[in-house]
Amino acid sequence: MKNPKTLLHVCVIGTALVAMCWGFFIGLTFYELWRKKQFHACSDDTGLPRYFYQYKEPSNE
Repeated sequence: MKNPKTLLHVCVIGTALVAMCWGFFIGLTFYELWRKKQFHACSDDTGLPRYFYQYKEPSNE
């Protein structure tokens, strides 16, 4: 690359792509932590969600 302007454009585009990927990864990590916190707030000591016990199978009576 003889033209420094071309090198500058490549660097800027590469930096923007890396920043977008890094932002996506950080966002996905925070989303996973938020979902994990929500799950633990909705579960008891067994690790199952509270609504798991609300379902009752129909009786044959």
